Amino acid sequence: MEDKDFNYCMYCGEKVSAGVTRCEHCGEWLGDNSVSRNHIPNNYVSQERLNNNNMELENPIKKEVIDTKSLKNTKNDSSDNKKNIEYSNAIPIRRLFLLLFLTMGLYGFYWFYKNSCYLRDDLGHDNSPGLRTILLLIPILNIFVFYDLLSKINNNIEKEGIESYSPSLNTLIMIFLGPISIFSFWVFINVQEVINELWRFKQPNLPVRRTFSGSERIVLFFGILLWVIYIFIIFPMLMVISGSV
Repeated sequence: MEDKDFNYCMYCGEKVSAGVTRCEHCGEWLGDNSVSRNHIPNNYVSQERLNNNNMELENPIKKEVIDTKSLKNTKNDSSDNKKNIEYSNAIPIRRLFLLLFLTMGLYGFYWFYKNSCYLRDDLGHDNSPGLRTILLLIPILNIFVFYDLLSKINNNIEKEGIESYSPSLNTLIMIFLGPISIFSFWVFINVQEVINELWRFKQPNLPVRRTFSGSERIVLFFGILLWVIYIFIIFPMLMVISGSV
């Protein structure tokens, strides 16, 4: 009969009347899961734990703030780690082609500048990357500066025992078949494939960047601007001229 009239509080372990919603001894609110039907000793909660539970119930907002700060710090640490990642200098071919296409070949000048910086900073060549890049705009001189870049990079690649490209052939294709034509894309891709092999040899443990870098985004902005000017201004003018002729 006693089993039907009494249960046991899981917080203090005392007998409580069956069906009550609050312990008559410790004052805890009881639910279906708060009452021990068999009075198992492990269900007893010490006064210290009871006090801690009461503090958490009284200060739920404070606990949430602490958890939020902890989560925020974790996110910041993850963000900082991403910013501090050192990437390989290799450029995925598909990204190179996309950059060349979206910028109407303008990215080729940045590509030339970046590799000229590599000659200066990593190989110790005494040159001015900015000035050499500007010389690409000058007929005749552009042949020499472009060949000089490919030749010096080729020499360094061959020292590492990597099968390389022909600086002369690639320069001729670039200069005489059009610096912003599809043939120039082939030259950049052909040379970059070999350069990527060099970076895989020199930077074997560094990941390859799959997204656009900050400088590449800037070049993309100006390249897309060129597309807008061509589509909405130059192309309509050419259509009008051809129609009038």
